[in-house]
Amino acid sequence: MFSRFFLLGLFFAVQLGPAGALARPLDLKQAEGAIDLALQAEFAGDYQGAQKALQALIEQAKAPEESSAKKRLEKFLGGQKSRILGFSRTAKAAQIQEAFGSLEDFGSRRLELVWNRICTFRPQLAQMLKEQTLLVRVRFTKAFPEDDFRKSLTEELHRRGLQTVATGAQAHFRLQAEVRADQASKKGRRSLVEAEVSAVLRPQKPEKAAPLARMIRRRRELRQTEVQARSFAVRRAVADVVREVRYRLQNWVLSQAHFDSGADSGSK
Repeated sequence: MFSRFFLLGLFFAVQLGPAGALARPLDLKQAEGAIDLALQAEFAGDYQGAQKALQALIEQAKAPEESSAKKRLEKFLGGQKSRILGFSRTAKAAQIQEAFGSLEDFGSRRLELVWNRICTFRPQLAQMLKEQTLLVRVRFTKAFPEDDFRKSLTEELHRRGLQTVATGAQAHFRLQAEVRADQASKKGRRSLVEAEVSAVLRPQKPEKAAPLARMIRRRRELRQTEVQARSFAVRRAVADVVREVRYRLQNWVLSQAHFDSGADSGSK
C-alpha cells in the first residue's frame, strides 16, 4: 500500500517539469488537490513531508496568475503548527479547538474529516455534539411557504446529525431563521431566483445570551420554472447555513470539553 507521502510526491512530480519548474501555471484546482493530499499526509503523521512538498509548489509559483493558488497553499501551511499541537498525545482541549479552527476556511468536507479524526481519539466529543438540542424558530419568510422552509431547515439539521425539539420543549440552543426568495427574473425560457437565508444561533440560557453565530447565505438557481428555481435555491442556502451551524456547535463542544491531556490521541 502506497504511503500518503508517496501520493503527495507523485502529485508534485506531475506538476514539476524535468528542470524543476512548474509544468503549467498553478491554479486553484491544483492547489486544492495538493491540500487534500497534504491533509492526508498530516493524518499519517508526516507533517514535515507535507510542509516540504507544499513549500516546493509555493516557491515555484511566481507568475501573477498563480498568486491566488499560492496564497491558498500558504494559508493552509500557516495553520500546520496548530494541527501538530492539536493532534499530539499531550493535546489540551484548547489546542484541539485551534487545530480544528485552522481549517475553517477550507470547506465543510475537510472540517468533517478533521472532526472525525479528532473523535477517533476523543469519542466523548462526538457524544457531546449528539446531545445538543436545537429549538428552531422561523421568524420571517418572503415568497416562500413558512411550513416548507421550517421543514427544509429541520430535515437538513437532522441529516447533519443535529437534534431538534418541538416548541415548548427544553433545548440547549435556539436557531432563529429567515428566508427571502422574491428576487426572480427570466433568462430566456428559464427562471432565475436568488434566495437568502439568514440565521442566528444562540444558547437558550441565560435568556439574553450573546449569539454564538450570525449567518447569511445566498444561492442562485436557474431552472425551468420559477417554483423549481426558488425551491432549489432555498434548499441550497439552507444547507449552507446548517453546515455553519454544525461547525459552530462543534467549536462550542470543543470549548466546553474537559479531558486529560495525556489520553491516547491516536497520532503516529
